[in-house]
Amino acid sequence: MNIKTKNITLNPLINNSLINTLVIATSLLVTNMSYAKSEQVSVSLGQLEQSNNSLTKNELLAKTQNTSAQHTLAHFGVERSQFISNKSRSLVTKHTQELTNNNNNNTLNSTISNQSHSYDGYQFSIFNAQSSLLTDDDLDGYYQGFSVSFDADYLRYDDYDTATVYAEMYLSKDGGPWLHYYTTEAFTIHSDADDDVFEVVTTLVDGYTSDNYNVLIDLYEVGYSDIVATYSSDDSNALYALPLESANYDIYQPEVVVVETYSEGGSFAWLLLLPAIVLAYRRKKA
Repeated sequence: MNIKTKNITLNPLINNSLINTLVIATSLLVTNMSYAKSEQVSVSLGQLEQSNNSLTKNELLAKTQNTSAQHTLAHFGVERSQFISNKSRSLVTKHTQELTNNNNNNTLNSTISNQSHSYDGYQFSIFNAQSSLLTDDDLDGYYQGFSVSFDADYLRYDDYDTATVYAEMYLSKDGGPWLHYYTTEAFTIHSDADDDVFEVVTTLVDGYTSDNYNVLIDLYEVGYSDIVATYSSDDSNALYALPLESANYDIYQPEVVVVETYSEGGSFAWLLLLPAIVLAYRRKKA
């Protein structure tokens, strides 16, 4: 039985096009894989330290390590300038939609313009910040769990010295770009009181290699888009060079201890040699 074969020669242009397509597809696949590996996932919870409902640091930490909570509390790192830009666009879009629903264009113009305002006569600031290293399962000196607490103040020259604020928080790996990792809930600060310290407990879940990380805090007044105060590792060593790593790097591996044992045959052989050793010792002594 004869089998006929047919040689197929591809047109060089078609062949090159196919190769280019494969190269582009491969490049996109590698890029997507690299991006997936570079995603940084963390889980954080925050509270006023002296709130009536405040939890202990360990209780907050346990909640951040709860895998069922990670689906709703996980944050992916976005570079700070991009995050701020996205935030501003989101606020304008939100107010535009609200006011369009109310069909009130005059209010639209005034509301958007009021999203940024001056602070003549009063001042926001972050007085200080503290950090704590909490969880290091593999005992290598790099922690997957840590906390940051900060004291925000609001000073005015009248009787209205209370404001509602929230914070955006960022991490920088060894001086690299600031990447967002948490948005706090809104909380109230009063003048320079020290009972409104806000604490954030975080577990790094994935994508944070073992290194030193710096922390930055941007403070916002609720209802406005501009940053009212910033505090970072440039202001306090408490936010500088925190030795951190994500949980996928912080895996405890117990040391394997090798114990050498001798067989009964080996021990019995020494017993057979013992009389000879004693006899040799007696002859030498004689």
